[in-house]
Amino acid sequence: MASDESQLRQQLDDLQKKLGKKQQFEAAVASISSIVREQYASAAPSLRNSIFQAITRVSTVLQSRYVAPYFWITGLNLFEETEQIVTGKTEKENIKKYIAKAREYLQENDSEAPAPPSRQPDNRYLFEGHLTVQQEPPPPAWLVAQRTAMTLEASMGESSNSEESEEFREQLMSQLIAAMNQVQESGDFESIIDASFMDGSTVPKRPPASKEVVANLPDEHNSCPVCRHELRTDDHKYESRKEREKEEEEERRGAANAVRGGEFMYI
Repeated sequence: MASDESQLRQQLDDLQKKLGKKQQFEAAVASISSIVREQYASAAPSLRNSIFQAITRVSTVLQSRYVAPYFWITGLNLFEETEQIVTGKTEKENIKKYIAKAREYLQENDSEAPAPPSRQPDNRYLFEGHLTVQQEPPPPAWLVAQRTAMTLEASMGESSNSEESEEFREQLMSQLIAAMNQVQESGDFESIIDASFMDGSTVPKRPPASKEVVANLPDEHNSCPVCRHELRTDDHKYESRKEREKEEEEERRGAANAVRGGEFMYI
């Protein structure tokens, strides 16, 4: 019996040390929660005190180290579960304080989050691999002329000679003349000639400023399309995993740069 209590105390000490590491916090809290459910009610007063000290340590670490909501949610679940099990007056009062503090923090965190803006039509377009902040410019005159000429050529190949077809062709011809005059004024002949010979295709390439291209771009994890910085999301599990991976990567880097004597050398 004494050896079992000694092992449990040692386990609680180890778990309290793990609370200070982001990637181990949730697992440590889960283990403490399991001990509370299975051991607290039947434990001796001194052992109960050790278990409650671990719970108090969770509250202390949250207030001094962690700001991400998912850490506080994990702690709050432990506190609420413990409240249903503890019987001592002092423990009851303390656990209520921990619960109130966690709820207050989560409420403040939610209230500080900015309300999502109303959805506006996205008029940005791709330019040299980046999304602009301005609306898509009108197509150049040479492109308008080329498209109009292609449409006119296709209509000329049709056998229909109705009045509607003739009116449509006259409209296209007027548009083509206006576009060619604009090209002539801007001196953009080289562009329209080069575009006429691209890949030998009868259909012009879609410009990078196309709204269809922008609309089909992936939008995952709130990544900034310019600097690729990943903004915080509302997915607590995803944010928790991201924090753990970041912490593990830092530890791997430190271990890779470690030298004998317990010293670290960074380049």
